Amino acid sequence: MSDRENSTDLASADAETDERRDRAFVDADRLMMQVIQTSLSLIGFGLTINALFQSVVARGLAPATDKSLQRMGLALLILGLLLLAMGIWNQARHLRALAKRYGGGRRWLNSAYHYNTTPSILIAVLLLIVGVTGLLIALRLRG
Repeated sequence: MSDRENSTDLASADAETDERRDRAFVDADRLMMQVIQTSLSLIGFGLTINALFQSVVARGLAPATDKSLQRMGLALLILGLLLLAMGIWNQARHLRALAKRYGGGRRWLNSAYHYNTTPSILIAVLLLIVGVTGLLIALRLRG
C-alpha cells in the first residue's frame, strides 16, 4: 500500500469515529430532553392538582379533611423531581463515559466537544430547582 492509500484509510476511520461520537452525543442529549419533557409533565400536573385542591377547599366545595387529591398532586410532583434527578445523574455519568471514550470533557478551550455542560443539563438543573421550590411552597401551604 502506498502512503496515499494509508492516509485515505486513516481519514476514513477518523470520519467514522467522529460520526459515532456525534451520534452518541446527540443520542445522549435527546434522552435528556425526553426526561425533561416527562418530568416537566409530572411536575406540572402535580402542581396543578395541588392548586386545584387548594381552590376547591377554599371555595368550600370539598371538606378540608379529604386530602387525597392533594396527596396525589404531591406524589406526582415528587415523582417528577425524582425522575429529573435520576435523569441528570444518568446524563452526567453517560457524558463522562463519552468524554473518556472519545476525548473532550472538562476542556473548555481547544475542544470542539464539551460533554459535561450541555443546554439540556442546564435546563434540567434549573427545572429541578424550580420544582423543589414548588414542592417546598406546596408543603408550606399544606401545613
